[in-house]
This record gives sequence, structure tokens and C-alpha cells, in this order.
Amino acid sequence: MANLQGMNLILALVCLILLAYVLFNILRFLKRACWDPIRITKLMDSQGIRGPPYKFFHGSTSEAKKLIKKSMNKSMDLSHNILPRVHPHLHSWIKLYGRNVLTWYGATPQLVVGDMELVKEILRDREGEFTKNEPPEFIKKMLGNGLVTSNGQKWVKQRKLASHAFRSEYLKEMIPAIVDAVEAMLQKWVGYEEKEIDFFKEFCILTSEIISRTAFGSSYVEGKDIFIKVDELIEIAARNFQVVRLPFFRKLAPNEDDMESDKIEQFIRESIQNLMLRRERRKYNGDDDGYGPR
Repeated sequence: MANLQGMNLILALVCLILLAYVLFNILRFLKRACWDPIRITKLMDSQGIRGPPYKFFHGSTSEAKKLIKKSMNKSMDLSHNILPRVHPHLHSWIKLYGRNVLTWYGATPQLVVGDMELVKEILRDREGEFTKNEPPEFIKKMLGNGLVTSNGQKWVKQRKLASHAFRSEYLKEMIPAIVDAVEAMLQKWVGYEEKEIDFFKEFCILTSEIISRTAFGSSYVEGKDIFIKVDELIEIAARNFQVVRLPFFRKLAPNEDDMESDKIEQFIRESIQNLMLRRERRKYNGDDDGYGPR
């Protein structure tokens, strides 16, 4: 009897702890999704910064998706003013609320800065006060953990390592590979006489060819599958750009885009590693051709 009472007491204690944990997380979620947006909106409004109204959980993404869809359904005028086409939601909000706009990606506030003096102040930041937000999951898979997404000392270290690749002597070594790639493209165009050329596609291939030759000592053909997969990952990221989901839902119930992007990310990682291993083997065998800048 005593053992049974002890087990019941332990079970009740465990249930109480679990209930407290669940309640704590619910309250934390409500604070972040309800109270914090109200508080931040009032704080920014007192400084003259406004934006589209926050909607529970989705923020301002629903309105952004509607404006983007509306813009994409229209034909594009021949103009250098591409903001209404590329970011129609920002273009609309800037006209409504001014140069500085408070927007919401879910419960995460985002400040769009158009005031040049404020932009200069942000770019002059030396104290690390203006950090980068954690990117959405699909964007993170596309960009990785490099310079674009990192902060603090990690960014400093990566910036220092990357700067070596852009020294003048290294850039000069890339010129022959760039010239060869351009000449090969022009030679290919000779066979397109009286045929239509898709310049966007051709210059994408040229860029990929130059990156492949200078970074990995390979050719576009050798790394073609990588660039195709990168394009597929970009499409997935674009489809989900304004989609807000709870993080743990992605783990518990991944959708088709989640699973496909995981496969693509793994394929790209393994393919680049194989290119690097082949590059190292060529170097060890004394073949400097195609090893890229040293």
C-alpha cells in the first residue's frame, strides 16, 4: 500500500511538472505573439514609426502575400523602377507610412529603414547593436551559416578568411578563367545565328561556369547538377518566403517542401565536398591547372 501511494505521488508530481512546463510555454507564446507586438507597436508609434497592423501569429505576411500575388499577375513595364515589382508590399507600405516602416514576420518585428541618415548610423555600427535576424528555415538552407547570416565574432572570423580570396593577386589569377568562359559562351552563340538567345539563362550559366572554374577548378558541366539543385532550392524558398509556421510543427509534421529541401541541401553539401576532394587530389598529384587561385 505504501509503495502504491508513493508511485501515485511521484506520478502526480511528474504530471504537475509537465503541466507547469506546458503552461509556461503557452504563456511565453502568448506573450511573444500578443503582448510584445502591442508593446513594440506603441513604442515605435511614439517615435513616429508606423506600419501595417499586426495580425495574430501571421504578422503582416498575409497582406504582403496578397500584394505580391497581385503584382505578379500584372505585366511589367519597361522601367528601372523595379521596387513596385520586386517588393510591392514594401513599395505600398512606404507610400502609406513613410520612409521608415515597421513590419512583422510572424511575431518578429522588422524595421524597414529608408531614412538615409539612419541608414548611415546603422552602417557605422561598431558596437554590434544592429544584429541580423535569424533567417527563415528555407533561406538558411540556401545561404548556410556564412557571412550573410552570421553575427559577432563568427562573422569577424569568416570575413577575415573570405578576404584572402579577394586579394588583387588572387583576382588576377582568375582573369584567364573568366576570359575562357566568356570566349566559350561567345563561340557557342555563333551557332545560334538567326535564333533567339535567352540572355538571362546564358549569363546564369556564365556566372556558374566562372564560379566553378575559379573556386573548384571544375566546369559548369561537371557541377551542373549542383546549380540545378540550387535553382530548385531558390524556388522552394521563394514559395515559402512569407509563410509563417511554428518551428516544432516543421519537425513533427514536415510538409513536401521541408522534405524536398532537406534532400537538396544534403545533395549540394555532398556534391561540393566531392568537388573539393577532387581538387585536393589534383593538387597533390601536381596538377595546378584547374586548382583555382592558390
